[in-house]
Amino acid sequence: MYNLFLEYVVGSCIFGALPEPIICRYVHFILFGLRHIDNMGYVHCDIKPDNILIVDGEAKITDFGLLTRVGEESTKRNIRGTPLYVAPKSASCNDYNVAADIWALGCSMSEMTSSRLPWRDIEDSNYGI
Repeated sequence: MYNLFLEYVVGSCIFGALPEPIICRYVHFILFGLRHIDNMGYVHCDIKPDNILIVDGEAKITDFGLLTRVGEESTKRNIRGTPLYVAPKSASCNDYNVAADIWALGCSMSEMTSSRLPWRDIEDSNYGI
């Protein structure tokens, strides 16, 4: 049995370089949401600016399609999430916990300050992803 809760949200995702006070405000809301998700025993697995909607000055986490229980091992070796935002340990060991969401939030904050994708220098180098 599944319980499904939907909320119609008219807003936009985070994009472009934002001023520091706005970033702090949004991160506050995101951390509050991540704490709630963690307290319920889950990991979002796909935190990124495209999955954060801004509604009336508040940031809301969206797209729970990759949500997983903490400690639940997957039999598949697929990476859960958008590769540029996935924590290295999660990618290499298929280990997802709240630290993976915090890593992705850090990558998202980098994008909020610079309006450039995280790890852009790696993509531009010979190392590539």
